[in-house]
Amino acid sequence: MSSREDALVRTRERVLGLLQDAGAALTSDDVAERLGIHANTARFHLASLETDGLVVRTAEERTRPGRPRALFAAADGAPVVAHRSYQLLAEMLSGFLRDQLPDPASASEAAGVAWGRFLAGPTPPLQRVGEDDAVEALVDRLGRVGFESHADSRVDDAAGERRLEIGHCPFLEVADRHRDVVCSLHLGLMRGLLEQMRAPLSAETLIPLVEPGRCVAHLRRTDAGGLTNA
Repeated sequence: MSSREDALVRTRERVLGLLQDAGAALTSDDVAERLGIHANTARFHLASLETDGLVVRTAEERTRPGRPRALFAAADGAPVVAHRSYQLLAEMLSGFLRDQLPDPASASEAAGVAWGRFLAGPTPPLQRVGEDDAVEALVDRLGRVGFESHADSRVDDAAGERRLEIGHCPFLEVADRHRDVVCSLHLGLMRGLLEQMRAPLSAETLIPLVEPGRCVAHLRRTDAGGLTNA
């Protein structure tokens, strides 16, 4: 690809990325002004993107005389082209918590508990939650945020313990550098989920990265099970 072709592709992606981030339809002049490009260049790329089905053109609704302006918005099926640095943001926030808080692990766990309760959703009143149902629901909720987990078939009934094998941590790259923050958050997440479900189990410990990409959580039987009333 020549340097000119490369520049055209980059500008095209900038135009589409702007429309995806804008949250509202824009005119070609808006696009030109925000990107600092010539109005003809903006119109050229908008027309090309429209031809390819990546941009949708509509007419401006006007209450005064005059020709309605053309408005452009990214199509719903257009691939996301804007670069997001979520991992860098997570690294920065995790590092800040670790360096600035006297007990970052406890603070992260508390945040995890709060989010776990939120993600669990409401439990129907007068519904009995058994251990197996609680573990199944916990695996399901963790799966929704990216974890792959399953209950260990070995159940220690005498000790009242269950073990959860957890893989594919969605926080893995950050957890590897900030375990005190990220893994405490994960433990709190499980505790909040189980508490909100009023499950007869609690998340006691989380052993992070016993192997690359694999963690183990220990659940303990409690007296919290029974009929829910909330």
